[in-house]
Amino acid sequence: MRCASDFKAKHIITSPVVIFNGDKAIAETNAIVVGDNAVLGVGCEGHARFYDRVEKRDGVWKIVDRQAIYDVCTFNLPNWVR
Repeated sequence: MRCASDFKAKHIITSPVVIFNGDKAIAETNAIVVGDNAVLGVGCEGHARFYDRVEKRDGVWKIVDRQAIYDVCTFNLPNWVR
């Protein structure tokens, strides 16, 4: 069964920028979330980064620690809310 909703969201995740140091690395990945409800005239947009510590163990690269850093978030509200 499909549940219909007036809310639509789009997640945009970029390729990571990786800085290697032997068998360890730091990876930073930008992300944007855009949300919109055209019926109510409201929306939001959030910008964030994933900051990952990764290590190569037994020949396999894995994420050891992930931090989500929220840079900015804005809301679009209709005139009747203001």
